[in-house]
This record gives sequence, C-alpha cells and structure tokens, in this order.
Amino acid sequence: MARYVGFVCVSQVVRAAVVGLAAGGCGGCSSPDSGMSRGRDATVGLDRAERYVASVPAGAGGRSGEAQAGGQSAAILVSGEAVAWSRLLPALAESAGAIAIEEAALDLLLEREAAKAGVRATAEDVDAERRAMAEAVAPGGDAARGEAALRQVRRERGLGESRFAALLRRNALMRKLVQPEVAVTPLAIDQAYELRYGERIGARIITTATAEEAAAAAARIRGGEAFNEVAARVSNDASAARGGLIEPVSPADPSYPASIRKALTEAQPGGLTPVIAVEKGFALLQRDAAPVPAPAERPAIDAVRADLERDARRRQERLLMARLGRRLMESASVTVLDPALSQSWQWRRNEGVELLPPRR
Repeated sequence: MARYVGFVCVSQVVRAAVVGLAAGGCGGCSSPDSGMSRGRDATVGLDRAERYVASVPAGAGGRSGEAQAGGQSAAILVSGEAVAWSRLLPALAESAGAIAIEEAALDLLLEREAAKAGVRATAEDVDAERRAMAEAVAPGGDAARGEAALRQVRRERGLGESRFAALLRRNALMRKLVQPEVAVTPLAIDQAYELRYGERIGARIITTATAEEAAAAAARIRGGEAFNEVAARVSNDASAARGGLIEPVSPADPSYPASIRKALTEAQPGGLTPVIAVEKGFALLQRDAAPVPAPAERPAIDAVRADLERDARRRQERLLMARLGRRLMESASVTVLDPALSQSWQWRRNEGVELLPPRR
C-alpha cells in the first residue's frame, strides 16, 4: 500500500505524505482530465520515444555510426546484436511507467499552480533544495560527505540527472507555494523541542488493505510467529523488506496520526497495538522492548530556539506540501492511453502509493 520514495525509511501510509519524489516517492503520490490534452501529457515521455523510433527510416543510421535493429535505432547491444527501442518500451512502461506518469502529471500541475500564484523557482531555490537534501541524508557532516551520501541515495532510488533535476524543481515550487501558510507558534517550538530531545519509541509496522488481513497477521504473531517474518510476508508497506522496521516514533510528531502515536504509547514494551485504521488501509504495530531514551542532558529551550524555529518551519512546510500535492493529484484527471502504461498505472493506484520528498 505505501511504498516510501523519499530519502529516509519512513512509512508514509501512516503519515502526512507529500507528492514530490518518485522512486519516492515520492514519492511517490502517489482521475482526472483537467486540461491535460485528454491525457496525452501523462504519456509524453514514451510518446516522444515512440515518435523518435518511428522517425528513423528503415536502414537509416540516425546519428552517424548509430546501431540499428530492424531498421530502427537500437537502445542496447547484447553480445553485439542490436535491440531496438520499440522492443524495450513495453517493458519499461510496465515496470516504471506509473512513476513516470506521476512525475509528469505533478510537474504539469505544479507549473500551472505556480503560474496562477505568480510563483517561480529560481536557480537559487533549486540549489537550496539540493543542499537541504544533502544535509538530510548526512546531518552534521561537511558538504563533501553530504554529496557522497546523496549520490548513494540517488543510485538506490534510480534518480538520474533528469529525474533528480525535476525533483528539486518540484520541491522548490511546492515550498514556495506553501510558505505564506507557515506560522511558527510557541506551541510549534515546544513540539520541535520534544521531537529533537524527547523520548522516541522504536517500532515495527504491518500495513494491509483490509482490517481482516491485519487481524489475521496479529493472530499469527500472537500464535508464535515473529513479527518481522509476518511483516515480510504480508505487509504492503515498504518497510516489509526490513521486517516492518521503521524509524523511532516521537509521541510529539504530528506527521504520524494521533491514533498511531497513542497506540504505541499505550502498548506494552514488546507488545502489539490494536489494528488501526489509517488513510489508505489498516496498520498493526509492535512496540520495541525498550524506548529510545531522551538525551541525558537536554539544553534549555532558549539556547536552541533558532534551530527549533527552523525545524518547526520545515515540518510545517512538509505537511503543507503534502496537502498541496494530494489536492493537485486528486483534482486532476490522468487518462492513460498506452496499454502497458495503463496496467502499471492501475497497479500503482490500487497500492495507494504516494510520493514523498526527503524529510528534513
């Protein structure tokens, strides 16, 4: 149900999700026909590739020295034998088409929203997003260490130059659009302090499409099966590959629903929560035997107020970006014309996948 597509291992099925990174994503995000040329924009990348393949005359070489396969430009050579783009396109559409659709659709919708608001993302805004991402994946490190960590994350998420540049621009536009709504209140400062210096609860999670599936998973665990083994088999969350392990949860973190935080707080160490209804399904959590303790010595709140204000502002931006992304995607209409793309899109929509930008 929820595949994380951001830069941190968090379960967005139980969080406020932001449509911004595909791979999330985060994306990502994440039935519409709102001026999208009856869906043509959703398939523009593959359309262009198909037109390129079709435009190469039989026997022509396209660029000088370009390999050919059946009169078409070749995409790859396998032991010297050319394989045409037309042979790869259906497989590419099925395997990653939905992600490309989400990113193309959100790019278009954000550009329209920004134009209406008179907002634009400058090169400086995009550079700031890159620096913030590097800091997010390597907090406290120097710039070189951050860039190295960012390159590793990009490799893991399949973020090449084109997709990464688009991601940075999406996040910059979304941040610009939501900034007028951000208000850092004293309560937000107190909350940021607890998030930085308060106790956290380690946990694992299983998410399912139905309450019955979650209840069956709970019964298996109570019957003696290990939570991590059941999670790996039945959870539709990205954390299934890690046995359901998610980052420690702060009881003060508003990006988790109150029901999740309350259930974890009330659960016995090592025990299960009840089955909890979340936005796109149902969740079952296991609390770690021991909490992640707060620092032995916490600084006075005034001594770190500037950092807390920055944290609070970033957190509000992220939640508002989530709301904006959902609103845009839910109000749009995506009509997928290619059969292979359509199958990929339907599978992804049924999973309820959302796109997440990196948390920071």
